[in-house]
Order: sequence, then C-alpha cells, then structure tokens
Amino acid sequence: MTVRPVRIYPDPVLKQIAKAVGAVDDDARAVAQDLLDTMRSHERCVGLAANQIGVMRRCVVVDVTATRRRSRAAG
Repeated sequence: MTVRPVRIYPDPVLKQIAKAVGAVDDDARAVAQDLLDTMRSHERCVGLAANQIGVMRRCVVVDVTATRRRSRAAG
C-alpha cells in the first residue's frame, strides 16, 4: 500500500497538461493502485486524479459506493 502526498491548489503541477496513459502495463497499474490507496486513506474522498499525486498521466479513480446519495438509490 502506497499512500502518496496529495497536491493542493495552487500547486503548479495541477495546471499542467497530463499525458495519455498509453499501454496499460505494470507501471500504469501501479499508478492506479497508488491512486486507490491514497484516495481510501482520506476520509470522505470519492475521487482522485493522477496529477494530484504528482503523476502527469490522464488517470482518475472514483468510488461512490459509500456515499449517501448512492445508498438511497440502492436502497
């Protein structure tokens, strides 16, 4: 489990244009896992983009399974 520091506005890296992920290889999978680990370590966080952890790739994770809105709709 790798929890990375989260970049916060006005960090200049958040204004840069990220590159496409390209091939889904071990490196891309590792970034996705770091995103999940980092997102889950922050209470009430439902999404995180790769540039927010300093990785300049177009990758994002989203998990709304625990949100109240989702619970009402399922329920």
